[in-house]
Amino acid sequence: MNDPTWYVFSLFIFLLVCILIYIYKKLNSSAYKNDNQQNQYTNNREKEDRTFKIFQEFEETIVNLEEYIEKSKADIANDKKNLEEIYNKTLSVLDEISNRQVAIQNEPVINNIKKAAKIPTKSTKIDPVIYNTNSENKNSKVIELYKKDITLDTIAQQLDMSKGEISLIVNLYKKRL
Repeated sequence: MNDPTWYVFSLFIFLLVCILIYIYKKLNSSAYKNDNQQNQYTNNREKEDRTFKIFQEFEETIVNLEEYIEKSKADIANDKKNLEEIYNKTLSVLDEISNRQVAIQNEPVINNIKKAAKIPTKSTKIDPVIYNTNSENKNSKVIELYKKDITLDTIAQQLDMSKGEISLIVNLYKKRL
């Protein structure tokens, strides 16, 4: 065994085995790379598909948002129109109120004019007998029935008058007493 050829032969076999292992690894790594490349292509394709779907959803969302904005603009315009109408009505009511306040402030002047023309005012006591000559009989009948303790409803039914008229005549009668 001390023969050097045997050592050279062993070394040659060892080198062959190493070279075979190296070649095997190279072949496997290239196959692995091909598999990785194929997997990577599949993964990239899936990512691209997902990205495209997200983009489509984003476009749909933008379209929906634009439709919502247009609808909101229309609603706002309609609300603005309604508010303008309410505002204008409010202004007219305020003008009417201010005109009534002016009339109320001028009421003493108006009352003096009515007194001069002998037109009864709110503060003047009206005698139903003087101003209602046509209903003189009804007024006296109302007072007559009231004195007999007949209810206002019954008097209104009997004389074909409203309960408010009966109440007014009775109240005026009570104030005269």
